[in-house]
Amino acid sequence: MPILIKSKQNEFIQSLRLLFQKKGPWYPDYFLVEGEHLVQEAHRAKSIEKVLVLERDIGLYPHADVMISELVAQLLSQHKSPSHVFALCKKPLIHSLSGSPLVYLDGLQDPGNVGTIMRTALAFGFEGMLYHQTTADPFSFKVIQSSQGALFSLPLLKIKREDLKVYQQLGYTLCGTTLDNDAIPLNQWKSPDKMILLLGHEGQGLHEETRAYLDEKIRIPMGNMDSLNVAIAFGIFAYSLRE
Repeated sequence: MPILIKSKQNEFIQSLRLLFQKKGPWYPDYFLVEGEHLVQEAHRAKSIEKVLVLERDIGLYPHADVMISELVAQLLSQHKSPSHVFALCKKPLIHSLSGSPLVYLDGLQDPGNVGTIMRTALAFGFEGMLYHQTTADPFSFKVIQSSQGALFSLPLLKIKREDLKVYQQLGYTLCGTTLDNDAIPLNQWKSPDKMILLLGHEGQGLHEETRAYLDEKIRIPMGNMDSLNVAIAFGIFAYSLRE
């Protein structure tokens, strides 16, 4: 029988709350997800450490580890209306990524963009996502929600900018999305067999250090606008790779 926690002051519940501040005994190796869909995705990925469910809904999750009161659920929830199930998940241990294509995020700040790119990358056959530490945390609540749980299937690896050189030495062509006049129009570009697509900050684009590693620059030909949202631009590139 799972234990029942009704108090907001419970030590375990308080330790989960600290995850939202990126600290506490569960950080940085664990993260919290909320809602039936994400819990199901976590279960399929075998990432779950503990399942917490509202006391009244224990019949839906008979193997849950913890029953919680509505008061506790409100404390853990980041929705206006709390979900009835939560899961404490362990981050996957990934030391390197291989395969092609890969995508690299260089300082993207908007969690919605990062989550959408993760979801799109998974949908269009990308083998994984590399990201710089200045990018919005892929394991944060807003990114997880917008990715619809893609992080459970898409390998993620945080790297330094200088690590891009290692990938070049492994035979990867580094392709960057830019607005430069000398960039190759997407409709004239032929994708390399082994590549990483580099995406930059929403306003500033690729970091100067990152640009120095570019092997190929690509742009999307446009009419009445000079730029697109980075997640939308990635979707266009990702779809073009399937043609």
